[in-house]
Amino acid sequence: MKYTSNSLEDIYIHDTNLDQFGYQDGECIFIVSSFCVKSDCEVNPNDFDMQVNEGLIRFKSVNFKEMCYKGYKKYNDKNEIIDIIIDKYIDIDEIDGEISNMIDLCPQIYMCNKLNNDSYCLTILCEKDIIELILSFDSVAIQWNSFDGKAWYVK
Repeated sequence: MKYTSNSLEDIYIHDTNLDQFGYQDGECIFIVSSFCVKSDCEVNPNDFDMQVNEGLIRFKSVNFKEMCYKGYKKYNDKNEIIDIIIDKYIDIDEIDGEISNMIDLCPQIYMCNKLNNDSYCLTILCEKDIIELILSFDSVAIQWNSFDGKAWYVK
């Protein structure tokens, strides 16, 4: 790939499609589409944030810390609670398989937030679920081939 950044802080992940997932020997690769590279990223030659249509995010020595299908409340037409779905946590040893199964549901990484302890929380949206994936890693490489115009939020 033509461009590489070694910091998640250089990109803006919002409604980024998670197209493929691979995990082996502590290395995790997300093939993604539609993310933004911030203007202050060292490899962005532009004065504004730029859109990237396709790229990959490679985590080395990734440590999946937690995965949770977030609970919610169901309401009837009178706005009364009729059911409460509780959070469902996935066993740490089963997270990579769970992510692989999730790919068929056309997930989007809604956002990526850095937590206080050098971990990151990826909020992933699927057809009917909101999933929080907390991970840490030794290093990351974000790679892409081209800038595809100004970021969607740049006027």
